[in-house]
Amino acid sequence: MDTTHTSFAARDGRRLTLETQGSGRPLLCHPGGPGFSGSYFEDLGDVAGERTVVGLNPAGTGGSDPWPEERYSLDRCGARERFFSRKDRAPEFRAPVAAARERMSGVELTRERQTDVLFASFLLYFERLSPQVHAFVERIATGEPPDLSALDSFNAQVDSFDLRPDLPRIDAQALVVYGTGELERAGEDDLVAGLPNARLALIGDAGHFPWVEQPERFREAVLDFLSE
Repeated sequence: MDTTHTSFAARDGRRLTLETQGSGRPLLCHPGGPGFSGSYFEDLGDVAGERTVVGLNPAGTGGSDPWPEERYSLDRCGARERFFSRKDRAPEFRAPVAAARERMSGVELTRERQTDVLFASFLLYFERLSPQVHAFVERIATGEPPDLSALDSFNAQVDSFDLRPDLPRIDAQALVVYGTGELERAGEDDLVAGLPNARLALIGDAGHFPWVEQPERFREAVLDFLSE
């Protein structure tokens, strides 16, 4: 499916870019991973067959203007090890991190450190490393590298803020979708508990990217919700 690239001016004057696939009513997708563009949404498990999937490229990614350098709080070194050390501090992450490190031993990480960071984070978030997962990670890893300034800044500050008390203020209908192998399941559970009009769609045999591992189930859950 062809991807269309467009851009618009944000309120602060920066130019932000969009990646669009499909046709029909628009579905705006904002990347959750700091420093990553919207390219990893791709066709969102063929949701683009029914909707126009619009992936936003945040500042510094996908051709969008970057934030001013002073907005970033850390240097660009050691992001991969900070990611692992942060996960290792939480008991519930120790087994998945150990398993991911073992899996990564068979993956040749010969590109620059930016790709190491991408592999280190993405491999943790799948239920299993199937051929379609390998193909997906390879497509993302050989594309635009993440904005490490944004990733570093997030890792430095993630433990210092908590937005859960604000969730009850969001009264829109919400669908929370994740897989049974989701590493960050506690966060998704907080969304279901905190959003007053949220419902849960739990996808079996999938992790953080259910549209990659179980595209048919993901597509059905999303389109059913959007059709109501």
